Amino acid sequence: MLECGPSVNLFGSEYVQKADALIRNLAANDRVAIVCYSSTPAVQFELGEDKPSARLALQNLNFHMGLADLNLARSLLTILDGLRAVPGKKTVVLLSSGVDSSPPQSAGDFHAILSGSEVRVLAVSTTKLLQQPIKRRKRSPEQRASQAGLDPMLQEGASTLQDLAAATGGRAYFPRSAKEFDKTYLEIAQLVRHEYNLAFVPQSPDGKLHSLSVTANHAQRVDHRQAYLAPSASSN
Repeated sequence: MLECGPSVNLFGSEYVQKADALIRNLAANDRVAIVCYSSTPAVQFELGEDKPSARLALQNLNFHMGLADLNLARSLLTILDGLRAVPGKKTVVLLSSGVDSSPPQSAGDFHAILSGSEVRVLAVSTTKLLQQPIKRRKRSPEQRASQAGLDPMLQEGASTLQDLAAATGGRAYFPRSAKEFDKTYLEIAQLVRHEYNLAFVPQSPDGKLHSLSVTANHAQRVDHRQAYLAPSASSN
């Protein structure tokens, strides 16, 4: 899921297209889809196992089609809803600034939907690139003022990405260079291919959202969903 608004042209589409390394390192039977979003999500490559075609679609993305509006929350909810009927383990790799033109009216409700979803979000932030100063060029007072106004928005976007990734048991990455983007995509490919699945029977079929805690001895880090939605008695 790729942000296709104006920011992509600011930091360079080559960093987006480095996600080719992620697709290339997936397992043969893993399926992949490519979705761009600005005001709404638009499918660029339908979910399937054809990795060479997916990589070609990624390389040929048109980043000028995005609008100034970046409806991140709405677009992500649309994607999550579309993945409900897809069986198996599901991960959304989100490349985004985290900026949201229309944030959720209720942050609590949005967080509850993310926490109860079976889809993990791995967020790759572009904020560090956007916050880097323009090299080899003296910035005008107007440019400095524009950057000063942009920084708080980007900081809020970074926090948004961290929150939504944590709610789904995912991770947020903040690469600063092409080398760090390469490393990030390779790590994500390994996370997608190698993970533990733990299952349990909910104590109460009440149809409510319950908090979830997972611990492991001798583990440096444990990523897990923060909650689960118990089935209702009527659905049994």
